[in-house]
Amino acid sequence: MAELKNFLDEDGRLIQFPAKRKMKRVALAYLAEKFEPEKRYTEKEVNELLLSWHTFGDPATLRRELYNARFLGRDVGGAIYWLEKMEEEISVGYVETEEELKTVLRLCYRLLAPELMVTLSEERDDSEDVITEEIKNGDVVTSEIFENIYAYAAWRERMEKYSRLLVYAKKDGEIVSAVLGRPESEESLVCGMVACDEKFRLRGITRMLMEKFVKNAHEMGFRYITLGADGDAEGFYEKCGFHVIFEVHGQKIYQRMLE
Repeated sequence: MAELKNFLDEDGRLIQFPAKRKMKRVALAYLAEKFEPEKRYTEKEVNELLLSWHTFGDPATLRRELYNARFLGRDVGGAIYWLEKMEEEISVGYVETEEELKTVLRLCYRLLAPELMVTLSEERDDSEDVITEEIKNGDVVTSEIFENIYAYAAWRERMEKYSRLLVYAKKDGEIVSAVLGRPESEESLVCGMVACDEKFRLRGITRMLMEKFVKNAHEMGFRYITLGADGDAEGFYEKCGFHVIFEVHGQKIYQRMLE
């Protein structure tokens, strides 16, 4: 895991527990991957497993942190532990209504393209559409070009025919993650937006959505999916079966063939 490289030794063991909240959660997610789904662990077995994956000799703290962060569950007495299945609390749906689309895009725009939030408004001043130039992926493009691809109107048009490529995850009635695809041709699909609310990251939710998205794309006859991602997503897309085909302006372009 690239984000943790400064906290791991050559054997992949955690040499220090991060102090910052974000990195702490990354470290906990890394440790959680060492537990087997469906298996029940005694406290001693949890400690032994954790001791094999860190060097500073404090399994009790790590065990407690994993439980508090909901990576591990335990019985009332605290004697038995297990790896939590976060996805069981998550429902997956397709964008089929304008209200769903607006809710999904509010999440995506907030995290990925705040300048497009205005396209959700039904009362827009068209004179504001193309005023400035913006930097996107290192190239200067007009806001009109960018908007034609990723604005609300464009996604609404795609929703009519490609609802199964607009996938979202919902928890307790709230949409927390989304994967949105836009066809370029009968064979080629671009994964245009991938977003997850900050509070729900590192739980496997978006990876689950991506698997559903890929499955739907394959069933619909697409042959490959392409997407662009910056360094923050390094490692995630490889786990989802994508590989880098080239790099441009510091952004990696990933692709996955569908068989």
